Amino acid sequence: KSSPIYRENGTRAAFDGRGHPAARGQRPTSSSAKTEEVVVNEFCRVLEDHRKKCEEKCKYVEADVALNRLHELRILEENRQRQAMRSKQIAERVRVEEAHKAEFMQFNAEWDRRMKLFDEKAGELEEAMKSRHTEELSEFKQNI
Repeated sequence: KSSPIYRENGTRAAFDGRGHPAARGQRPTSSSAKTEEVVVNEFCRVLEDHRKKCEEKCKYVEADVALNRLHELRILEENRQRQAMRSKQIAERVRVEEAHKAEFMQFNAEWDRRMKLFDEKAGELEEAMKSRHTEELSEFKQNI
């Protein structure tokens, strides 16, 4: 059985049965990732201190267990940070895609409005030209 791990301030670090820091209240949510990172870093520091103390006391098996647990924690923390970064990137990409879609819709609406104005103006000019041609044709017929 392993001996308890103590923090620098002399208080005993609490761990659950699997070697994880014991939860105080609720586990941090993704919105408190910094808090979770601080807790994990603190736990790694405490575990590293425990490993060194075990080596000083020639408890090499226990020190090796602490070192293995430390490696596991570091890998888990890297994975957590990688997943958090991936989530941030996905959220950013979704936000950019939505902004692009909104800009595209705005562009299409403006394009449709301008095309309608253009078609109306072209229709007015066509009617004006027809009426001018009709008048010129009438004058030409009268002059013949």
